[in-house]
Amino acid sequence: MSLTEEDKNWIAEQLSTVETSLLTEFHKWASPTEARQRTHTATLRAIDLEMESLSERVAKLEGNKSRRHPSAEQLPLTSTQRAARSMRAVTTA
Repeated sequence: MSLTEEDKNWIAEQLSTVETSLLTEFHKWASPTEARQRTHTATLRAIDLEMESLSERVAKLEGNKSRRHPSAEQLPLTSTQRAARSMRAVTTA
């Protein structure tokens, strides 16, 4: 069975309609999801900063002033920092 030019055009139109519908629905889903993810990332960064501040205060209260804290470059990344880096990598790619 051979397809006529009219059949081919109809199929192309249908595929275009399906593709447009799928992309529209994806964007409806992705936009709020991305916004929520950015909000969560910002919140986790704030929590990390607060934890760091509290850790320093506790160390001072405990009298560990002589013990040197490692610099930020020497500390391993927290899960939040890793997530933030991967988010930056995704958004810049």
